[in-house]
Amino acid sequence: MSETGAHADPRDLESPRLLFLPRCGETGIGEYVRCLTLARALRARHEKAAIHFAVTPSLPRLAGDDFPRVELARDAAQGEALDAILARLRPHCLVTNNRGRQRELECARARGTAVVAIFSTDRRSRARRLDVLRSVDQLWIVPGEGRDGARLPSRLARWIAGNPRCEVVETLHPPVDPARAAKRCAHLGLEGERYALFAPGGGGWRLDGRPAADVFADAAARVARAGTRSVLVAGPLHRGVREPQDAVLTLPEVEPDAMVDLVAGAEVVACAGGGLLGWVQALGRPCVATPMPCGDQRQRTAACREERTALVVDGTADALAEGARLLLCDAERRRALRERLAAVGPRNALARCVELLEQLLRARAEEREHTA
Repeated sequence: MSETGAHADPRDLESPRLLFLPRCGETGIGEYVRCLTLARALRARHEKAAIHFAVTPSLPRLAGDDFPRVELARDAAQGEALDAILARLRPHCLVTNNRGRQRELECARARGTAVVAIFSTDRRSRARRLDVLRSVDQLWIVPGEGRDGARLPSRLARWIAGNPRCEVVETLHPPVDPARAAKRCAHLGLEGERYALFAPGGGGWRLDGRPAADVFADAAARVARAGTRSVLVAGPLHRGVREPQDAVLTLPEVEPDAMVDLVAGAEVVACAGGGLLGWVQALGRPCVATPMPCGDQRQRTAACREERTALVVDGTADALAEGARLLLCDAERRRALRERLAAVGPRNALARCVELLEQLLRARAEEREHTA
């Protein structure tokens, strides 16, 4: 698992082949968006990179995702389906996000494929298992309990497992491009507008007995009726159909670059406790957050409440709207949140993650040269 120095020159890498394997659920798309963001950043630096995604047929394809896909049946035997894909594509590196089935990792390593595994901290016990550590070259842990909550496997465990590289990835989002953001806002009719952004994530969860996107839509409408323009991103997994609401711009789904642009321009953001919350905080935006019913989101929002980096509310339209109005009407509270986020908020790790992958790819290229 040797790696080269910290500054890998991308010109020295051969055309890399990568396979991304995000967990594909029916409720959220955070793993897919994280992998898509990383894949696009890699292709921007390596035009000849051959990048594929292995996904289940039900996973939606966001605009801006033109990467080839290979399908994995949801009930496929662990390892067998992926092994056939590995044999055909022969990727230099497999990047798996909250998927990491042991048999799949073992198949990749048996074929000489480098493995990067990304886990959220509610899965950290699994990520610390020695058999998982022995099967990966790099382990990235996404915090769910605040900056101090993403504890890495012990030195002893890493030594026993062969010292895989372990990193905390606080959040991972596309870089901000002010010119692109201004053009997008003008296209959407938001140029010069003060707006609140409501984004429940993928939109497949339920809150207060209803689809989460409907709850966020009602909150957006209430804020709009109070005099502030609202933007709702319903999410690609939301199956409902809603009538247009006055002063609410509804977008069924947006690609990662567009989401960054919308977050960066918003006066206030109301979101769930998934990966988007990290983006919002890394971008320094005052935020109202409510967790969807899953472990890492509850951990993440509880940490925000304790660290005073977001206004955490119950998952009802009343609570979301009231929280957004409270921040919109209180410039001092918004300023305090921005200052707090600048001091202790998460940092975008995209550049670091690209660097880590380049190190690994370069090391594997050197190993192939030595054995040729």
